[in-house]
Amino acid sequence: MSLDLETLFFASAISRCAYLVVFLVTALSQPGERCLWHWIGALLCSMIGAFITSRLPPTEDLDTVSAVLVYALFGASLSLSWSGLRFFYGLPVRLPFLGGLTLLPAAAYMFLHLAGASAQTSVSGVFLACMLLTALSIAEITKPSQQERLWSQYVVAAAFLCYFLVFAASVATIAFTDLTTRTMESGRLAIIIDQVTGILIYFGYLAMAGERANLGLRRLAETDLLTGLHNRRGLDSQAKRHGAQARTSLLIADIDHFKSINDTHGHQTGDMVLKAFAERMKAALRTGDIAVRWGGEEFLAVLPATTADQAAVIAERLRFATEQEPFQTASGPIAVTVSIGIADVERSEEDLQPATRRADAALYVAKSSGRNRVASAPDRAA
Repeated sequence: MSLDLETLFFASAISRCAYLVVFLVTALSQPGERCLWHWIGALLCSMIGAFITSRLPPTEDLDTVSAVLVYALFGASLSLSWSGLRFFYGLPVRLPFLGGLTLLPAAAYMFLHLAGASAQTSVSGVFLACMLLTALSIAEITKPSQQERLWSQYVVAAAFLCYFLVFAASVATIAFTDLTTRTMESGRLAIIIDQVTGILIYFGYLAMAGERANLGLRRLAETDLLTGLHNRRGLDSQAKRHGAQARTSLLIADIDHFKSINDTHGHQTGDMVLKAFAERMKAALRTGDIAVRWGGEEFLAVLPATTADQAAVIAERLRFATEQEPFQTASGPIAVTVSIGIADVERSEEDLQPATRRADAALYVAKSSGRNRVASAPDRAA
């Protein structure tokens, strides 16, 4: 026994109202998240458009004024979904472009209607415009340049793909068959698809916000707050993520006479030196190298796919970058040097600890030999 249209409309309205409440609570607790307010706008426009169409049997066409209003609302819902995704990824949104996208479905309808096209053909123009809007959201989620990959975003992409396919099927039905999309059965199917797809999209939006917040908390727990480098916990996470490399080296760098910097200039100046050294360290390392604040004035770097000779070149680059120019601090420029110990990670070793001990021993050699130099741990295979 199939559900009647009024029951389907009622169920759709209740689910949207529930999501609206959840979105409002979430947005009020995070007022700076502009994406949430755009998604609330998308949900409201969708609700208003659905309410207007629910007043008319699916076998009848909307009058011109109602059609333009409804298609503008649906255009606003899709374009605000897209702009919310842009804000979510930290990308700009140009208001004139957003306004143009919002009016695109209604403009397509009016153009075809004024050109004398049939009601069905005019609606097919609306579907084509909606296909473009859904394609923009899919492209925003799946573009390769997005650095933050969230599992939940693919739920949203799949839901928009479903919308895209429904619009495409409607256009094909109008263009290549004698069938009409204005039937009781097609209206019932459209509501069911919209209900399921809408739930996936708005659930996905909330899941995206929650997943990113959890990633932010995990990143915070794995980051040294002063320097922005990984801490020891972050190193463990990065090591597991990257897995075993064919050849890996690491270095441990210790700022020379750092205690005297703190004693002479104060801990605030000492912190400025640590932050500045972290920046020079990141500049000296390569893409893919892992920089870690090991503790106090000690820093560690994991160098994947790197031989001992290559590690020595990188370590010397870091030593020279530290020495060549005084560090600018509130107490004035301070000359800083660094001692560095390097070691290979043996293929038989399951973790970094043995290599870390060898690099630490090499660092001791560099310190005891006069500081401001690089020392390598002896090759165990030799």
